Amino acid sequence: MFKTTEVTTVAKTDSIVYKHRIKPDDRIIINFLNNYDLEKNNLMSTTAADLEQKSFLVNYDGTVTLPIIGRTMLVGLTRLEAAQRLETLYSKYIINPIIDVSIVNLSVSVLGEVKMPGTYKLDKENTNLVEVLAMAGGATEFGKVYKVKIIRGNLKSPQIIEVDLGEASSLKRTDIIIQDKDIIYVEPMKNKLRGSAVAVLNPYFIIITSISTLIIAFSAIK
Repeated sequence: MFKTTEVTTVAKTDSIVYKHRIKPDDRIIINFLNNYDLEKNNLMSTTAADLEQKSFLVNYDGTVTLPIIGRTMLVGLTRLEAAQRLETLYSKYIINPIIDVSIVNLSVSVLGEVKMPGTYKLDKENTNLVEVLAMAGGATEFGKVYKVKIIRGNLKSPQIIEVDLGEASSLKRTDIIIQDKDIIYVEPMKNKLRGSAVAVLNPYFIIITSISTLIIAFSAIK
């Protein structure tokens, strides 16, 4: 699963800070820290439903339709760059606006030998591999923690990063920053695969053995 000839093994290099750049279909929240209440921007309640309702969708053309200033191009910008652009635009209507931009649809998928596989939301941009695995309950006893894969980018030609979590000394070097829509895959050990195969085939062996026993019994009677 997820085979590729292009594998990056992470061993001694420190991670690079990840800065997500806004793209179409992202959902962003604009928070006015000066306590201005512009329709969707009062974030007193932060349930998933509230965040969805208060967020603004980035259109396919890269624009976001916002109160007062209307359609604004934000695609390709980081959160800080978007906040700075919005502060400049809103300063025409509001005195010294202080704006914070949040991206609320960042997510990661965790597959393989983990206790709770699934898709998890990233509450912050700089979430590392260990934190994400903790969200999924950690690796099972059959997980190859020394060969955890991060699959990134286009699935037709993904970048695959292998991380060794098997040694305590490697923890200082495994704070790999997870990016939006990354896939984390923990491979199963070979003995788990063999055990699974035996469990699947065992009922058939029992049936075949029973049939063979009956044939032998009938032959003896004759």
